[in-house]
Parts: sequence; structure tokens; C-alpha cells
Amino acid sequence: MTASYASGDPDFDLSPLGCLNFLWPAIPEAMVPPHEREWIERLAALLPAVPRLALEMRLEGDARGADLHQFISPRQADVRILKRYLRRGETGPVFGKQLREFLLDWTVNADGLRNEGDGLYLEWDRPEGGRPPAAPALFLPLDSPGGKARLPGGREAALSRAEQLRSRSGETLSAGLDGLREHLPEGVSIGYLGFLVGRGTAFRVNLRGIRPDALPALLKAISWPGDVDLAARYFGRLVGLADRVIVSLDLGLRLQPSIGFETVLDASPAQEPRWTALLDYLCREGLCAVDRRDALEALPARLYPEQAGQLWPASWLVAAVLSPPHCVPWVERRISHLKLSVGGDGTVVAKAYVSAQHFWSRSPSPPATKRPALPGSSASPLESARAEAVSFLLAARGQDDLWRDFTLPNGASDEWVTAFVGWALARDGDPSLSGCLRQSVHALLRRQRPEGGWAYNGSSPPDSDSTAWALKFLAAVGWRGPAAEKAGSFLRAHILPGGFSTFAPRTPIRFAHDAPAGGDAGWRGKHLCVAANAAAQLDGALSRHLRTAQSAEGWWGAYWWKGNVFSTALALEALAGDASAAGHCARAVAWARSLLPAEGSAFDRAWLAYILMRGSDADRRGAKDLAIALAEEQRADGSWASGAAMLFPDPSQPARDPSGAAVFDDRRVFTTAAVLVALACVLKAPPR
Repeated sequence: MTASYASGDPDFDLSPLGCLNFLWPAIPEAMVPPHEREWIERLAALLPAVPRLALEMRLEGDARGADLHQFISPRQADVRILKRYLRRGETGPVFGKQLREFLLDWTVNADGLRNEGDGLYLEWDRPEGGRPPAAPALFLPLDSPGGKARLPGGREAALSRAEQLRSRSGETLSAGLDGLREHLPEGVSIGYLGFLVGRGTAFRVNLRGIRPDALPALLKAISWPGDVDLAARYFGRLVGLADRVIVSLDLGLRLQPSIGFETVLDASPAQEPRWTALLDYLCREGLCAVDRRDALEALPARLYPEQAGQLWPASWLVAAVLSPPHCVPWVERRISHLKLSVGGDGTVVAKAYVSAQHFWSRSPSPPATKRPALPGSSASPLESARAEAVSFLLAARGQDDLWRDFTLPNGASDEWVTAFVGWALARDGDPSLSGCLRQSVHALLRRQRPEGGWAYNGSSPPDSDSTAWALKFLAAVGWRGPAAEKAGSFLRAHILPGGFSTFAPRTPIRFAHDAPAGGDAGWRGKHLCVAANAAAQLDGALSRHLRTAQSAEGWWGAYWWKGNVFSTALALEALAGDASAAGHCARAVAWARSLLPAEGSAFDRAWLAYILMRGSDADRRGAKDLAIALAEEQRADGSWASGAAMLFPDPSQPARDPSGAAVFDDRRVFTTAAVLVALACVLKAPPR
């Protein structure tokens, strides 16, 4: 279930029962038959009037039924709704006395129980034998990704309040968590703490940020009594198929032998091919029926009341009519995540969590603003911006040590983007990053194709541009070996008479196993931007081509990019050591100078600053001014707004179409890495 919400939502009671109007049509009755739907509907009608529900369903073919979840955000509208609900005093069958008292404390933020970023998850297990549902499990946010308490009143005070939710067992909750924390690897934190209210003293810990090679050692260090090898095998496979995998462990009087892997992909199946790979893997393992996989892939949707055939609840429509003009409602139906659970006896079960959530606004969230400078900070604005950019990029790295950005029909890029970001961080020169970069190097090496190249992502054919960036990354961290030699041979196969191609003549270009209908001559043509990138790895084989291909104005044209600043910066770097190219480099700097005062994206201005740093003292001052302006635009999370305008031309298109639609780095990773390169270049420049 998504945890996003707007701060200015109106305060209306919208029954969560309405969410089921949108979920039932997408869920086959074989998964949740009518008699199972009845208890879910009865319970949903009794819940707080917050219109967010999720269903937890098993995926094997003979499983039936579902558990019910609800998310309560910390925004004031939700808090008021929950407070009104609890004070009516009719919650006994739904929550139970202990949980009701805890939730009342949460609504008034007793001891800082409620924070501004994360809310509560409530889970009602499917009742057995026709009995009414027991009190729900409660999942409370605990640590930030960095491991610090997210609860403003302090972790200890919050945990003391939470003790009321479970039976006393001698050992306090804090002691159990502290014992676990002693063994957590660096960067691993406890995202949520689950109180399994109906299961005595048990509680669940969700561990975030564990890397595949760290799990076996952690499980052994905490004396986990399950099958470590089996758990590590499933975990490693899932991490390679997802954006992140959260590890859940159950603790009671002792650590339980079960383990869960909550597997998350941020994009929907329509935009993310890894969903198909993940579900196919579960099917091959016998954990998911084919018809259930098909239903999940078709489930995500955005639904609007004006669409024909929508069963929009009448009370929701009334609220929409009475709401302010800016409130135009819609519903998102999505797959929250998949969970693979390994029992103490080795039994493995896969579940899907699907949700429906009401939103009030169709407008995008306002852009994040620059984080205010810390009082008394001695760092310069450029140094602070550089440090925050590094922090953002480290936080954006996937659990499999790869970075991802740009969403295309064949998914987001990981190999190409990882090579670029890794190169940018390695150029930054911070020795504390060496361990992280080595991990990403190993992750990238595992992706190298038999012919020696790398690709846009795992479902794409290898190309020379991705391979050149990978070689630059390897060189920047001082990596030597057969992998680099093999990649160099792969690059040389792309040299054409008078040019350089992105895809070699013998490389099959396929989308969903099919060749482009109109041919692929455009993608196999001469691409100057790729030649500029690869030239430094080819011992001068492309230097003459770059010199002769420069425009009279001084730029080098791009095929894969909407503008020419990036390709010009790459060409300038490739020719920097070529004495015969001094005039060409001077002409490129003069062209960049002519673009001042610069406008446009942070991405283009970063490369403009990079070019100007190769010019005169006045040019370098212009570059520093650009860098200072970029630092002032940095977002609160350390990133810059998406600005890398990549083109995705038809494979048959021989030349760039400047008016073609651009694909931007939607995760802001690529632009932020580019700005980092410019900041480092300005900061490290020796005085003249």
C-alpha cells in the first residue's frame, strides 16, 4: 500500500469499504471467493473512514481468501478521522482495548509516537472457522534509512508506550531490539516494528538495506534457527529482480525459524519488465499459479469518476462535490509488493499485497526546496552541495549495488546508469566511497555479456556507449583485468569507416524478443556522441574522426541527446591530451562561452561549467558562477531536478530529430551525478 498523501487534503469521512469497489473487479474469484469477500466487506465497513485498503493473498493455485490491511497516515486529516472514530468507543470488535488505547496516544502524539513522514499499518488476519477477526497487528515506523530514530519523542519513549501491546515476558522490547542491532551491518536499519497483537509476545522486525552477501553472516551472528543457505538462496535471487527486498524476522521469547522477504518494485508492470521476470521466477518455483500472475500484471490502474463503468461510491461523490475546487479525486489500484516466506520446516509461500487508495488531487507534488544551511557550518556552498549530492546518490543505490534511472518501454536502465554514476563518484575522489564503489564494480562485472559488453539494462542488447562508461568506471577505481580487456575488444568492433556505432552489425536488437518492425539501421549508424564517449578507451582510433566532425561553431552533435552540451563535453575530454586538437578544444570553449548567461536544465549547465573549466581564467570564473547557481537550486534531498533529456528515436531513424520527445531521468540520479562532476571539477581546479 502506498504511503503517499497530500498535506492539504480535506477532512471527509470516506468509508474504506469503497476501496473494494475497485479491487474486486481485478481479483479473480478463485483467489478470493464470494464467502471470503463477505467477511472482508463486513470488517471494512467497521474501520476508520480512511479510504486506503490492501489485501494480502497467497499465490499458489489452490489457496483461497485474503487478509485485510489499512494504512493511516500522520497527516492531520487522517489523525482527526481516527481520533473521532476511537472516541466513539465502538471499536472493541475491531481493535481491542490495548490497541485502542495505543492509537489514542498516537493521535495526540504522546511521547512523540507520531512522526511526520510515516504512518501506521494495521493488519487483520483472515479468521478461521467463521470466527470474528482478532485484533489486528500494528506496524510502527522505527528507524530512518540511516539508522536514527524517526520518532521525534525518542525511540525509548515510543517503545515504552508500545510495551502495552504485548504480554510481558521478562525481557523488554528494547532489550530484544538492542541485541539484534548489535549485529546489523552498516547501513541496515529497522524500518518497521510489527506488534502481532493476537499472537502473545511476538513482534516482527523489518530490516531494510541488507545486501545479499551480508545476509548469511547476519543470520548466523544472531543464531537464527532456520535454514541459512535456503534463505540466502531465495534472498539473493529476489534482490536481483527487485528495487529492494526487506527482510522480516519474528521474535518472541526467542528468535523464530521463519523469515520473510518483502519484494518491492516501484514502477507498475506496464513500465517495469522486472515484474514479469519476478512473477515468472515464482511460477517456475511452483509458488505462483499462472492465472494469478496474469491477474496481478493486469491489476494496476488509475481510475477516475468520469470514466465509464466506474462504481464510484455515492458518499465519495458527495464529498467530491463539497470539496474545494482544487480537489479532483481519483483512485490508484496497485501491487504494493510481493512477499516470499520461508517457514522453519522449509515450506515456502508467496503472497501478493494489492491496494486501492483514494487521492484528492491529480496535480503533481510541489518540487522540493533547497535544504537550509546548518547554522555555524564552515563548509563552502559548493562543498556542502557536493557532500549532499554524494549522500543522495549513495541513498539511491539499489540493494543489488546498482543505480537505476530513465524509464523506457524496456524498463529502467541499471548497467549504463550504474557505470555513469560510479564514474562520477569515483572522479569525486572521496576515499570513503571506495568500498561502495567496489561493490558496484563487482555488481557490474556480474552483468558483463559473454561478448564483453554491457547494456542499457539486463533485458537489452549490449552497446558501445554503456560499455564505454563501464570501462571508464573500472579505470576510475583502478580496476584491471580480463574483463576490461574483453570490453575493449567489444568496443573496437563498433568502429566504422569514418565513424562509430552504438550497436555492432552482429548485435541482435530485440524488444520483447521481436526485431524493430521498421529496421534498425539508425541505431547501427554513426553516432558522434557515442564516439566522443568511447574515444578515450580506443587509443586515439577516433581522434581524427572527432576533429573532423566538429561543427564550425565548436560543438559536437548528439544522436541520443536533445542538446549538444553533453556530447561536446565528452569530446573535449577525449581530445584533451591531443596536441593537434588544441584549436578544436579552444573553439569548443568559445562556443560554451557564447551560451552565457546560461539557461536550461541543471544537467546542461553542469556540462557547460565542465567545458568552461578548460578555458581562460574568465571562463573558469564563469564556470564557478554556474556551479554556485546550481548549488542554490539543489533540492532538500541533495538532488537536482530531472534534466537529462535523452532521446529514444525509432531504430530506423538515421539522424537526430531535435523536436523528438525526450525521456528524462525520472529518479534524478543521472542529473545529480552530472552536477557532482561539475562541482568536483570546480572545487579541485588548481589556482592559476
